[in-house]
Amino acid sequence: MLSARSTEGELPDVTVIALIEFPTVEACKAFVNDPDYAPFAQARQAGTESNFYVIDDTDLAQGVPYLPPG
Repeated sequence: MLSARSTEGELPDVTVIALIEFPTVEACKAFVNDPDYAPFAQARQAGTESNFYVIDDTDLAQGVPYLPPG
């Protein structure tokens, strides 16, 4: 069994983290708002405590050379 260790800060109290890649923020919003996804979202929300975050790949501070500026 793998165990998580924090190198900085507190570990979140979670058992599952799922990452889904979308080509754009608009595509992510379209997925979340798709009527076909609604029953799955309702089931997920009813059965879990969950969060849905959008994390983009831009660098607002412009300190990471391989990321596009934000």
